[in-house]
Amino acid sequence: MTKNRLKKISPMKSAMDIALNILARRPVTQYEMEKRLRDKKITPAEIADTISRLIDWGYINDRRFAAEYCQLYSVRHSKLRIRKDLLLRGLDKVLVDEVLEISYSNEQELKLCINLAKQILERERSKLAKQTTRNRTNKIPQDILLYNKAGAKLVRLGYPYEMITKVLSTLVNGKILA
Repeated sequence: MTKNRLKKISPMKSAMDIALNILARRPVTQYEMEKRLRDKKITPAEIADTISRLIDWGYINDRRFAAEYCQLYSVRHSKLRIRKDLLLRGLDKVLVDEVLEISYSNEQELKLCINLAKQILERERSKLAKQTTRNRTNKIPQDILLYNKAGAKLVRLGYPYEMITKVLSTLVNGKILA
């Protein structure tokens, strides 16, 4: 009896209910909200109305989303990585570039690259020191091996090539940037 009663009381969720449930979990972009509502088989007219109201209320704001995302991830990721992530979330290229220019300075990215390079070089030095004598007979100098491994890792993380070469050449040569 209670199961039947619950079914009668709970009507179908509206587009706004679904959207607010999505926003309760985490912030999303306008594109992501549209996609999630389309996946729930909401009509295009309801989607447009719902998103329009959410924007008016300030619950969806792509500029604020991009700025907060950039602020949160700029302590771990390169500009290129953040830009790629934001574009994948459906944000406009002009908006993303604008926010990155304001929120993430080249100096900040350089400092992060230096810190990561130091960590990578330290890790790789300890790995090389632990290798067996079979690998110690390698004709390639240790500094070059370290430089190549750290450079490849930083490239995968999305740092610009010029920045990587500048940072690694100074760190490998023993001159640590401040």
